[in-house]
Amino acid sequence: MPRTFISFLGAIEYKETRYYQRADRSDLSEPMYYVQEALLGAQDRPWGPDDTIWIFTTEEALKKNYVGRAAGPTVIPDEGLKSALERLRQKGRIARFDQVTIPNGFSTEEMWRVFKQVFEKLEPKSELYLDVTYGFRSLPMLATILVNYARTLKEVQVKAIYYGVFEAGRQERKEQEEALRASGEEEAVQKLAKIPVQSPVIDLNVFSELQDWTYAAQSFLDAGNPAALARLTDKKYPEFSAGILGFSKAILNCRGYNLVQTENIDALKSMVDQLGAESDLQEQLQPLLEKVGEKIQPFRSGTTRNGFAAVQWCIDHGMVQQGITFLQETVVSYVVEAVVGMQNLNNPVYRYAANGVLNQHESPDKTLQVHSADIRKLKMKEAEIRDFYQKMYEFVQSRREVSQMYKKLTGKDGFRNDINHCGFRENPLSPDDLKHNLEDLFSKIKPLLYVD
Repeated sequence: MPRTFISFLGAIEYKETRYYQRADRSDLSEPMYYVQEALLGAQDRPWGPDDTIWIFTTEEALKKNYVGRAAGPTVIPDEGLKSALERLRQKGRIARFDQVTIPNGFSTEEMWRVFKQVFEKLEPKSELYLDVTYGFRSLPMLATILVNYARTLKEVQVKAIYYGVFEAGRQERKEQEEALRASGEEEAVQKLAKIPVQSPVIDLNVFSELQDWTYAAQSFLDAGNPAALARLTDKKYPEFSAGILGFSKAILNCRGYNLVQTENIDALKSMVDQLGAESDLQEQLQPLLEKVGEKIQPFRSGTTRNGFAAVQWCIDHGMVQQGITFLQETVVSYVVEAVVGMQNLNNPVYRYAANGVLNQHESPDKTLQVHSADIRKLKMKEAEIRDFYQKMYEFVQSRREVSQMYKKLTGKDGFRNDINHCGFRENPLSPDDLKHNLEDLFSKIKPLLYVD
Protein backbone atom coordinates (compact mmCIF):
# COMPACT_ATOMS: atom_id res chain seq x y z
CA MET A 1 0.00 0.00 0.00
CA PRO A 2 1.48 3.41 -0.95
CA ARG A 3 2.15 5.97 1.75
CA THR A 4 1.37 9.69 1.79
CA PHE A 5 3.22 12.13 4.02
CA ILE A 6 1.57 15.51 4.51
CA SER A 7 3.32 18.29 6.42
CA PHE A 8 3.09 22.04 6.90
CA LEU A 9 5.89 24.57 7.28
CA GLY A 10 5.71 27.97 8.93
CA ALA A 11 7.67 31.19 8.48
CA ILE A 12 9.03 31.63 12.01
CA GLU A 13 12.56 30.81 13.18
CA TYR A 14 12.97 27.18 14.25
CA LYS A 15 15.60 26.25 16.80
CA GLU A 16 17.97 23.31 16.46
CA THR A 17 16.42 20.35 18.24
CA ARG A 18 16.87 16.62 18.77
CA TYR A 19 13.61 14.71 18.37
CA TYR A 20 12.51 11.37 19.81
CA GLN A 21 9.36 9.22 19.72
CA ARG A 22 10.26 6.42 22.15
CA ALA A 23 9.97 7.00 25.87
CA ASP A 24 13.53 5.79 26.49
CA ARG A 25 14.84 8.18 23.78
CA SER A 26 16.69 5.35 22.09
CA ASP A 27 15.67 6.87 18.75
CA LEU A 28 17.00 10.35 19.54
CA SER A 29 17.77 12.16 16.30
CA GLU A 30 20.78 14.21 15.38
CA PRO A 31 20.43 17.97 15.98
CA MET A 32 18.21 19.45 13.24
CA TYR A 33 16.03 22.44 12.58
CA TYR A 34 13.04 20.73 10.96
CA VAL A 35 10.89 17.99 12.46
CA GLN A 36 10.07 16.65 8.98
CA GLU A 37 13.67 15.49 8.60
CA ALA A 38 13.39 13.49 11.84
CA LEU A 39 10.02 11.98 10.94
CA LEU A 40 10.94 10.90 7.42
CA GLY A 41 14.39 9.67 8.37
CA ALA A 42 13.14 7.59 11.31
CA GLN A 43 10.75 5.37 9.34
CA ASP A 44 11.76 1.70 9.34
CA ARG A 45 10.92 1.45 5.65
CA PRO A 46 12.40 4.05 3.29
CA TRP A 47 9.95 6.14 1.30
CA GLY A 48 9.95 4.68 -2.20
CA PRO A 49 8.90 6.03 -5.61
CA ASP A 50 5.29 4.93 -5.03
CA ASP A 51 5.11 7.01 -1.85
CA THR A 52 4.33 10.71 -1.90
CA ILE A 53 5.72 13.47 0.33
CA TRP A 54 4.05 16.87 0.26
CA ILE A 55 5.27 19.97 2.11
CA PHE A 56 2.69 22.78 2.24
CA THR A 57 3.94 26.35 2.71
CA THR A 58 2.71 29.90 2.37
CA GLU A 59 4.69 32.25 0.10
CA GLU A 60 6.49 33.63 3.16
CA ALA A 61 7.33 30.20 4.55
CA LEU A 62 8.58 29.12 1.13
CA LYS A 63 11.26 31.80 1.26
CA LYS A 64 12.05 31.73 4.96
CA ASN A 65 12.09 28.02 5.76
CA TYR A 66 11.77 25.89 2.66
CA VAL A 67 14.41 27.38 0.38
CA GLY A 68 16.30 29.34 3.02
CA ARG A 69 16.26 29.11 6.84
CA ALA A 70 14.94 31.88 9.08
CA ALA A 71 17.57 32.91 11.63
CA GLY A 72 16.41 35.96 13.54
CA PRO A 73 15.96 38.89 11.16
CA THR A 74 17.89 37.20 8.35
CA VAL A 75 17.36 34.22 6.09
CA ILE A 76 20.29 31.87 5.49
CA PRO A 77 20.24 30.82 1.83
CA ASP A 78 19.96 27.14 0.87
CA GLU A 79 19.66 25.85 4.44
CA GLY A 80 15.93 25.33 4.52
CA LEU A 81 13.84 22.17 4.67
CA LYS A 82 14.41 21.55 0.97
CA SER A 83 18.12 21.05 1.62
CA ALA A 84 17.39 18.70 4.53
CA LEU A 85 15.09 16.61 2.35
CA GLU A 86 17.68 16.52 -0.42
CA ARG A 87 20.12 15.00 2.07
CA LEU A 88 17.56 12.32 2.94
CA ARG A 89 17.10 11.58 -0.73
CA GLN A 90 20.83 11.18 -1.23
CA LYS A 91 20.91 8.74 1.69
CA GLY A 92 18.14 6.69 0.09
CA ARG A 93 15.63 7.43 2.86
CA ILE A 94 13.15 9.12 0.51
CA ALA A 95 12.68 8.92 -3.26
CA ARG A 96 10.86 12.15 -4.05
CA PHE A 97 9.19 15.11 -2.42
CA ASP A 98 7.24 18.17 -3.53
CA GLN A 99 6.29 21.57 -2.19
CA VAL A 100 2.83 23.12 -2.55
CA THR A 101 2.09 26.80 -2.00
CA ILE A 102 -1.08 27.54 -0.03
CA PRO A 103 -2.81 30.77 1.10
CA ASN A 104 -2.39 32.16 4.59
CA GLY A 105 -5.81 31.01 5.75
CA PHE A 106 -6.92 34.43 6.90
CA SER A 107 -10.50 33.87 5.69
CA THR A 108 -13.01 31.05 5.39
CA GLU A 109 -12.48 31.04 1.64
CA GLU A 110 -8.73 30.65 2.04
CA MET A 111 -9.15 27.85 4.59
CA TRP A 112 -11.35 25.93 2.15
CA ARG A 113 -8.70 26.41 -0.53
CA VAL A 114 -6.12 24.88 1.80
CA PHE A 115 -8.50 22.01 2.53
CA LYS A 116 -9.02 21.34 -1.17
CA GLN A 117 -5.31 21.54 -2.00
CA VAL A 118 -4.38 19.05 0.69
CA PHE A 119 -7.23 16.67 -0.10
CA GLU A 120 -6.30 16.58 -3.78
CA LYS A 121 -2.80 15.37 -2.89
CA LEU A 122 -3.99 12.37 -0.90
CA GLU A 123 -3.53 9.11 -2.75
CA PRO A 124 -6.66 6.90 -2.64
CA LYS A 125 -6.34 3.85 -0.38
CA SER A 126 -2.95 4.98 0.89
CA GLU A 127 -1.48 5.08 4.38
CA LEU A 128 -1.56 8.65 5.64
CA TYR A 129 1.12 10.16 7.86
CA LEU A 130 0.11 13.68 8.84
CA ASP A 131 2.49 16.12 10.54
CA VAL A 132 0.90 19.16 12.21
CA THR A 133 3.91 20.31 14.24
CA TYR A 134 4.18 23.62 12.41
CA GLY A 135 0.45 23.98 11.90
CA PHE A 136 -0.90 27.49 12.01
CA ARG A 137 -4.18 29.00 13.26
CA SER A 138 -7.07 26.82 12.08
CA LEU A 139 -4.91 23.95 10.82
CA PRO A 140 -5.52 21.53 13.74
CA MET A 141 -9.29 21.76 13.23
CA LEU A 142 -8.87 21.54 9.46
CA ALA A 143 -6.66 18.45 9.85
CA THR A 144 -9.25 16.70 12.03
CA ILE A 145 -12.01 17.26 9.49
CA LEU A 146 -9.71 16.37 6.61
CA VAL A 147 -8.76 13.03 8.16
CA ASN A 148 -12.38 11.88 8.49
CA TYR A 149 -13.30 13.25 5.07
CA ALA A 150 -10.40 11.43 3.41
CA ARG A 151 -11.12 8.16 5.18
CA THR A 152 -14.64 8.20 3.81
CA LEU A 153 -14.03 9.44 0.27
CA LYS A 154 -10.53 8.11 -0.45
CA GLU A 155 -10.42 5.17 1.95
CA VAL A 156 -7.09 6.27 3.39
CA GLN A 157 -5.74 4.60 6.51
CA VAL A 158 -4.48 7.13 9.03
CA LYS A 159 -1.28 5.65 10.43
CA ALA A 160 -0.03 8.64 12.42
CA ILE A 161 -0.74 12.29 13.22
CA TYR A 162 2.57 13.72 14.39
CA TYR A 163 3.16 16.70 16.64
CA GLY A 164 6.68 17.65 17.69
CA VAL A 165 6.44 19.27 21.12
CA PHE A 166 9.31 21.74 21.12
CA GLU A 167 7.86 23.49 24.18
CA ALA A 168 8.22 20.28 26.19
CA GLY A 169 11.92 20.16 25.34
CA ARG A 170 12.36 23.81 26.22
CA GLN A 171 10.54 23.34 29.54
CA GLU A 172 12.76 20.36 30.36
CA ARG A 173 15.82 22.48 29.60
CA LYS A 174 14.56 25.28 31.84
CA GLU A 175 14.14 22.86 34.73
CA GLN A 176 17.62 21.45 34.16
CA GLU A 177 19.13 24.95 34.21
CA GLU A 178 17.25 25.88 37.37
CA ALA A 179 18.50 22.74 39.11
CA LEU A 180 22.10 23.50 38.11
CA ARG A 181 21.83 27.13 39.27
CA ALA A 182 20.41 25.97 42.59
CA SER A 183 23.54 23.82 42.97
CA GLY A 184 25.79 26.74 42.07
CA GLU A 185 26.97 25.12 38.82
CA GLU A 186 26.80 28.24 36.67
CA GLU A 187 29.48 26.97 34.29
CA ALA A 188 27.44 23.82 33.61
CA VAL A 189 24.46 26.06 32.83
CA GLN A 190 26.49 27.87 30.17
CA LYS A 191 27.56 24.58 28.59
CA LEU A 192 24.03 23.19 28.63
CA ALA A 193 22.73 26.29 26.83
CA LYS A 194 24.87 25.39 23.81
CA ILE A 195 23.38 21.91 23.47
CA PRO A 196 20.12 21.49 21.46
CA VAL A 197 17.06 20.61 23.52
CA GLN A 198 15.45 17.19 23.21
CA SER A 199 11.80 17.32 22.17
CA PRO A 200 9.25 14.48 22.04
CA VAL A 201 7.15 13.73 18.97
CA ILE A 202 3.73 12.53 20.02
CA ASP A 203 1.22 10.68 17.88
CA LEU A 204 -2.18 12.38 18.00
CA ASN A 205 -3.78 9.50 16.14
CA VAL A 206 -5.10 8.31 19.48
CA PHE A 207 -7.53 11.25 19.39
CA SER A 208 -8.66 10.17 15.96
CA GLU A 209 -9.18 6.69 17.38
CA LEU A 210 -11.35 8.11 20.17
CA GLN A 211 -13.36 9.97 17.55
CA ASP A 212 -13.89 6.66 15.74
CA TRP A 213 -15.15 5.04 18.92
CA THR A 214 -17.41 8.01 19.63
CA TYR A 215 -18.96 7.83 16.17
CA ALA A 216 -19.36 4.04 16.40
CA ALA A 217 -21.01 4.22 19.81
CA GLN A 218 -23.28 7.07 18.72
CA SER A 219 -24.30 5.19 15.58
CA PHE A 220 -25.21 2.15 17.67
CA LEU A 221 -26.99 4.11 20.40
CA ASP A 222 -28.94 6.47 18.16
CA ALA A 223 -29.69 4.29 15.16
CA GLY A 224 -29.09 0.75 16.40
CA ASN A 225 -26.49 0.39 13.65
CA PRO A 226 -23.56 -1.83 14.76
CA ALA A 227 -21.51 -1.60 11.53
CA ALA A 228 -18.94 0.95 12.75
CA LEU A 229 -18.62 -0.76 16.13
CA ALA A 230 -18.09 -4.13 14.44
CA ARG A 231 -15.39 -2.70 12.15
CA LEU A 232 -13.50 -1.21 15.08
CA THR A 233 -13.53 -4.47 17.02
CA ASP A 234 -13.18 -6.98 14.18
CA LYS A 235 -9.42 -7.59 14.48
CA LYS A 236 -8.89 -7.38 18.23
CA TYR A 237 -12.27 -8.63 19.44
CA PRO A 238 -13.69 -10.75 16.59
CA GLU A 239 -16.15 -12.58 18.85
CA PHE A 240 -17.70 -9.31 19.96
CA SER A 241 -17.77 -8.01 16.39
CA ALA A 242 -19.59 -11.12 15.16
CA GLY A 243 -21.87 -11.12 18.20
CA ILE A 244 -23.01 -7.51 17.91
CA LEU A 245 -23.67 -7.97 14.19
CA GLY A 246 -25.62 -11.18 14.77
CA PHE A 247 -27.65 -9.58 17.54
CA SER A 248 -28.54 -6.51 15.47
CA LYS A 249 -29.30 -8.50 12.33
CA ALA A 250 -31.66 -10.69 14.32
CA ILE A 251 -33.71 -7.62 15.19
CA LEU A 252 -33.45 -5.96 11.78
CA ASN A 253 -34.56 -9.11 9.97
CA CYS A 254 -37.15 -10.26 12.53
CA ARG A 255 -35.24 -13.37 13.53
CA GLY A 256 -37.04 -13.95 16.80
CA TYR A 257 -35.82 -17.53 17.05
CA ASN A 258 -32.19 -16.36 16.89
CA LEU A 259 -32.81 -13.64 19.43
CA VAL A 260 -34.51 -16.02 21.85
CA GLN A 261 -32.57 -19.26 21.40
CA THR A 262 -29.26 -18.93 19.53
CA GLU A 263 -27.70 -15.52 20.22
CA ASN A 264 -25.43 -15.64 23.27
CA ILE A 265 -26.44 -12.23 24.54
CA ASP A 266 -25.07 -12.75 28.05
CA ALA A 267 -21.60 -13.39 26.61
CA LEU A 268 -21.96 -10.33 24.40
CA LYS A 269 -22.77 -8.18 27.42
CA SER A 270 -19.74 -9.53 29.27
CA MET A 271 -17.48 -8.79 26.31
CA VAL A 272 -18.45 -5.11 26.35
CA ASP A 273 -16.47 -4.74 29.56
CA GLN A 274 -13.35 -6.12 27.85
CA LEU A 275 -13.35 -3.69 24.94
CA GLY A 276 -10.49 -1.25 25.09
CA ALA A 277 -8.94 -2.96 28.14
CA GLU A 278 -5.51 -2.88 26.49
CA SER A 279 -6.00 0.48 24.80
CA ASP A 280 -4.31 3.75 25.69
CA LEU A 281 -7.85 5.12 25.66
CA GLN A 282 -9.25 2.80 28.31
CA GLU A 283 -10.26 5.63 30.65
CA GLN A 284 -11.85 7.66 27.86
CA LEU A 285 -13.58 4.65 26.32
CA GLN A 286 -15.21 3.46 29.53
CA PRO A 287 -18.14 5.94 29.52
CA LEU A 288 -18.88 5.12 25.87
CA LEU A 289 -18.77 1.38 26.50
CA GLU A 290 -21.03 1.74 29.51
CA LYS A 291 -23.60 3.33 27.21
CA VAL A 292 -23.26 0.42 24.76
CA GLY A 293 -23.74 -2.01 27.65
CA GLU A 294 -26.85 -0.16 28.82
CA LYS A 295 -28.26 -0.39 25.30
CA ILE A 296 -28.32 -4.19 25.31
CA GLN A 297 -29.00 -4.57 29.03
CA PRO A 298 -32.75 -5.44 28.57
CA PHE A 299 -31.79 -8.56 26.59
CA ARG A 300 -30.73 -11.90 28.12
CA SER A 301 -29.78 -15.25 26.67
CA GLY A 302 -32.51 -17.85 26.23
CA THR A 303 -35.67 -15.96 27.09
CA THR A 304 -38.83 -15.22 25.13
CA ARG A 305 -38.89 -11.79 26.71
CA ASN A 306 -36.15 -10.76 24.32
CA GLY A 307 -38.94 -10.42 21.80
CA PHE A 308 -40.56 -7.71 23.89
CA ALA A 309 -37.19 -5.99 24.37
CA ALA A 310 -36.86 -6.09 20.58
CA VAL A 311 -40.23 -4.34 20.23
CA GLN A 312 -38.95 -1.45 22.35
CA TRP A 313 -35.70 -1.41 20.32
CA CYS A 314 -37.76 -1.15 17.11
CA ILE A 315 -39.87 1.66 18.52
CA ASP A 316 -36.75 3.55 19.57
CA HIS A 317 -35.23 3.26 16.10
CA GLY A 318 -38.25 3.76 13.87
CA MET A 319 -38.40 0.09 12.78
CA VAL A 320 -42.18 0.01 12.89
CA GLN A 321 -42.78 -3.01 10.64
CA GLN A 322 -40.25 -5.13 12.53
CA GLY A 323 -41.74 -3.95 15.84
CA ILE A 324 -45.24 -5.01 14.81
CA THR A 325 -43.98 -8.44 13.72
CA PHE A 326 -42.00 -8.93 16.93
CA LEU A 327 -44.99 -7.94 19.06
CA GLN A 328 -47.35 -10.39 17.37
CA GLU A 329 -44.96 -13.33 17.31
CA THR A 330 -43.67 -12.74 20.84
CA VAL A 331 -47.20 -12.79 22.26
CA VAL A 332 -47.72 -16.10 20.44
CA SER A 333 -44.40 -17.41 21.78
CA TYR A 334 -45.36 -16.32 25.27
CA VAL A 335 -48.51 -18.50 25.15
CA VAL A 336 -46.64 -21.48 23.64
CA GLU A 337 -43.87 -21.29 26.20
CA ALA A 338 -46.30 -20.93 29.12
CA VAL A 339 -48.34 -24.01 28.14
CA VAL A 340 -45.99 -26.43 26.35
CA GLY A 341 -42.50 -25.04 26.99
CA MET A 342 -39.85 -23.06 25.10
CA GLN A 343 -38.59 -26.17 23.31
CA ASN A 344 -41.78 -26.08 21.23
CA LEU A 345 -41.56 -22.46 20.08
CA ASN A 346 -40.90 -23.45 16.46
CA ASN A 347 -43.66 -26.04 16.23
CA PRO A 348 -46.17 -24.68 13.65
CA VAL A 349 -49.11 -26.54 15.20
CA TYR A 350 -48.55 -25.03 18.63
CA ARG A 351 -48.04 -21.55 17.17
CA TYR A 352 -51.17 -21.73 15.06
CA ALA A 353 -53.13 -22.96 18.06
CA ALA A 354 -51.82 -20.07 20.19
CA ASN A 355 -52.86 -17.63 17.46
CA GLY A 356 -56.32 -19.23 17.50
CA VAL A 357 -56.88 -18.90 21.21
CA LEU A 358 -55.55 -15.32 21.18
CA ASN A 359 -58.23 -14.59 18.61
CA GLN A 360 -60.71 -16.21 21.06
CA HIS A 361 -61.51 -19.28 18.95
CA GLU A 362 -62.84 -21.85 21.39
CA SER A 363 -62.40 -24.88 19.12
CA PRO A 364 -59.14 -26.33 17.73
CA ASP A 365 -60.96 -27.53 14.58
CA LYS A 366 -59.32 -24.94 12.33
CA THR A 367 -55.92 -25.89 13.71
CA LEU A 368 -56.62 -29.55 12.94
CA GLN A 369 -57.75 -28.67 9.43
CA VAL A 370 -55.07 -26.16 8.38
CA HIS A 371 -52.12 -28.07 9.86
CA SER A 372 -53.18 -31.64 9.08
CA ALA A 373 -49.96 -32.26 7.14
CA ASP A 374 -47.80 -31.00 10.01
CA ILE A 375 -49.85 -33.03 12.47
CA ARG A 376 -49.22 -36.23 10.50
CA LYS A 377 -45.55 -35.40 10.08
CA LEU A 378 -45.11 -34.72 13.78
CA LYS A 379 -47.27 -37.76 14.67
CA MET A 380 -49.50 -35.70 16.94
CA LYS A 381 -52.82 -37.18 18.04
CA GLU A 382 -56.11 -35.27 17.90
CA ALA A 383 -56.74 -35.85 21.59
CA GLU A 384 -53.33 -34.41 22.42
CA ILE A 385 -54.04 -31.32 20.31
CA ARG A 386 -57.44 -30.77 21.89
CA ASP A 387 -55.86 -31.09 25.32
CA PHE A 388 -53.13 -28.46 24.89
CA TYR A 389 -55.50 -26.22 22.93
CA GLN A 390 -57.88 -26.19 25.89
CA LYS A 391 -55.00 -25.35 28.23
CA MET A 392 -53.90 -22.51 25.95
CA TYR A 393 -57.47 -21.24 25.76
CA GLU A 394 -57.81 -21.22 29.55
CA PHE A 395 -54.42 -19.52 29.89
CA VAL A 396 -55.41 -16.73 27.51
CA GLN A 397 -58.90 -16.39 28.96
CA SER A 398 -57.29 -15.62 32.29
CA ARG A 399 -55.63 -12.74 30.47
CA ARG A 400 -58.54 -11.58 28.32
CA GLU A 401 -57.08 -8.09 27.96
CA VAL A 402 -54.10 -9.56 26.12
CA SER A 403 -56.44 -11.28 23.72
CA GLN A 404 -58.32 -8.05 23.12
CA MET A 405 -55.10 -6.20 22.42
CA TYR A 406 -53.89 -8.97 20.15
CA LYS A 407 -57.00 -8.74 18.00
CA LYS A 408 -56.40 -5.01 17.53
CA LEU A 409 -53.06 -5.98 16.07
CA THR A 410 -54.01 -8.99 13.93
CA GLY A 411 -57.72 -8.76 13.30
CA LYS A 412 -59.29 -7.92 9.95
CA ASP A 413 -58.86 -4.23 10.65
CA GLY A 414 -55.64 -4.67 12.61
CA PHE A 415 -52.71 -2.48 11.66
CA ARG A 416 -50.44 -5.48 11.05
CA ASN A 417 -52.25 -6.11 7.76
CA ASP A 418 -52.03 -2.45 6.87
CA ILE A 419 -48.23 -2.36 7.12
CA ASN A 420 -47.62 -5.83 5.67
CA HIS A 421 -49.65 -4.91 2.58
CA CYS A 422 -47.89 -1.56 2.18
CA GLY A 423 -51.10 0.35 2.84
CA PHE A 424 -52.83 -0.99 -0.30
CA ARG A 425 -56.27 -1.06 1.29
CA GLU A 426 -59.11 1.26 2.18
CA ASN A 427 -58.24 4.00 4.64
CA PRO A 428 -54.53 3.16 5.04
CA LEU A 429 -52.82 4.47 8.14
CA SER A 430 -50.10 7.11 7.96
CA PRO A 431 -46.54 6.26 9.07
CA ASP A 432 -47.08 8.33 12.22
CA ASP A 433 -50.33 6.51 12.97
CA LEU A 434 -48.64 3.12 12.59
CA LYS A 435 -45.87 4.11 14.99
CA HIS A 436 -48.36 5.55 17.48
CA ASN A 437 -50.53 2.42 17.35
CA LEU A 438 -47.51 0.19 17.96
CA GLU A 439 -46.33 2.28 20.91
CA ASP A 440 -49.79 2.45 22.41
CA LEU A 441 -50.52 -1.27 22.06
CA PHE A 442 -47.13 -2.30 23.39
CA SER A 443 -47.48 -0.03 26.42
CA LYS A 444 -50.71 -1.87 27.28
CA ILE A 445 -49.54 -5.43 26.56
CA LYS A 446 -46.19 -5.14 28.28
CA PRO A 447 -47.41 -4.87 31.91
CA LEU A 448 -49.99 -7.62 31.36
CA LEU A 449 -47.26 -10.13 30.52
CA TYR A 450 -44.86 -9.03 33.28
CA VAL A 451 -42.07 -7.95 30.96
CA ASP A 452 -38.97 -6.56 32.64
